[in-house]
Formats: sequence, C-alpha cells, structure tokens
Amino acid sequence: MYFDERYYYNAITLLNTFTTVLEVPDEQTAFEVMRLQAKKCIENKHIYKHLKGKTNNPSFNLLINIKHVDENLANEIVTRFKLYSFSDLLKLTQEDLLEITQVNMKIADLIIKSIKSF
Repeated sequence: MYFDERYYYNAITLLNTFTTVLEVPDEQTAFEVMRLQAKKCIENKHIYKHLKGKTNNPSFNLLINIKHVDENLANEIVTRFKLYSFSDLLKLTQEDLLEITQVNMKIADLIIKSIKSF
C-alpha cells in the first residue's frame, strides 16, 4: 500500500489523540517529535498513566498529567491546599509546593510551568 502525505498526517493526528500535546519551537522539531511518538507507539511504549480510580476533582486530573507527579503526590497537593478547580491551581506557588516533602525545586518549577501552560 502506498502512503502519501495525507495518510501520514492522518496517522500522526490519530497518534497524537492517544499521546500528548506537542509544544515545539518550529515545524522541523514538530515532525521529529511526532516521528519519535509514532516510534514509541509502534514499539508499544505508549505514554500514559493508569489511574487507580476515577476522580471528579479537575485539579487532581490536571496534576496527574504532569511529568513526575504520581497519584500520591497529586492527592497530597490537592488535599493540603484544598484545590478543586483550575483557578485554585493557578494560585499555587513554588513556595507552597516546596512545603511538601517529596517536592524539590526542580519538580516545583516543573509543576508551576505545566499549570501555566494549560
């Protein structure tokens, strides 16, 4: 079967619905990242997290999708700071996060940057 550019773009679009949002500086980098994502899917190394249970807390749902934030850490953050909405998350500071034992400066910075990019 012959795959032209249309098939390529459709395949990439489908793959990205099952993987992640891409944030890249230029088109060339976008194609490289998409190629790597396609390779991971083909090799059955999908990027996703299995949640233990369904949650109705939007703050938890957003946090759990941040790299290095597992369910325990997300739960600790939403519980300690009483976070229930995206607006609540936006009020979260790096200093707040550093109060949590398992959060270092690098993780706190990553969480804050991720929240601001949503």
